[in-house]
Amino acid sequence: MLAHFAAEEEVMFPAFEAASGMSCGPTAVMRMEHAEARELLDDLAAATQVQDTDGVRGHAEALLILLQQHNMKEENILYPAAISAAGPIRGGAHGADRVEAGSQMSRLLDVQGLPPCESPSTVFSRLPTRAALRRERLRC
Repeated sequence: MLAHFAAEEEVMFPAFEAASGMSCGPTAVMRMEHAEARELLDDLAAATQVQDTDGVRGHAEALLILLQQHNMKEENILYPAAISAAGPIRGGAHGADRVEAGSQMSRLLDVQGLPPCESPSTVFSRLPTRAALRRERLRC
């Protein structure tokens, strides 16, 4: 997940912003949500470290909800806007820069060769149950 965030923030978002001329739009929202997700991951790790069952469940549920909403925004707003911005752009003061940014984004959005990702709900379904965490805590 952190690699996904880094790829977007370091490559895709700057390319989108250069191609579209928009820096306070969808990429600003995505960056804010990435920061929230990182905080939740830190909170989840801390709760796991101290075997706080309720904390693990609460942070995991909050992260799941955030990621579901985040993914919907990516799929329905950001990616269509990026694909549109990646199209051939002619003219303007920064026409060549915008064409290059659009070409770079087109390459980034080509995911045909990538293996399928697991959904957040599948990943979170592997978290230990409260009973399993209690049993583990009693063993220590």
